[in-house]
Amino acid sequence: MEAAFRLNINALAKAGAADGIVAIYFNERAGIVQIEPNRLTLIFNGKIYKAVLERKTIFGDRSCTVTRCLTCARIRRSLVLVDCKLTCRECAGLIYHSNSGHEAERIQAKRMKILDRLESLDRRKKWQHRATRLRLLRALAALPPA
Repeated sequence: MEAAFRLNINALAKAGAADGIVAIYFNERAGIVQIEPNRLTLIFNGKIYKAVLERKTIFGDRSCTVTRCLTCARIRRSLVLVDCKLTCRECAGLIYHSNSGHEAERIQAKRMKILDRLESLDRRKKWQHRATRLRLLRALAALPPA
């Protein structure tokens, strides 16, 4: 996801709470995001991009601002700007660094993470973290052999 410019709608709304305008910088280029109650407008690299904003209720009493992907129409809290298109991460075909690589590499990274965590528990009083230690050992045993 390093090559894409990500727009987190709620973070932008908080940053531009006073006047609704936020200056952004990406790859040594500047842009402006204007947030209105029902619309987000991005002016970047000489082009204008627009997205419709909606308020969505979550957890009964809380709400957040969301938008719909301009390609697939799914509800999203963030959009990415790739190849002059404002779209969601899935439609842009972007993957996170942790999901890249072969399955064997991901399993090895997971194994190393668990072993590091077990090592840090060994330096503490073992009886305080017995449940955590047992959970990590079960997770390590569940991984396929290298």
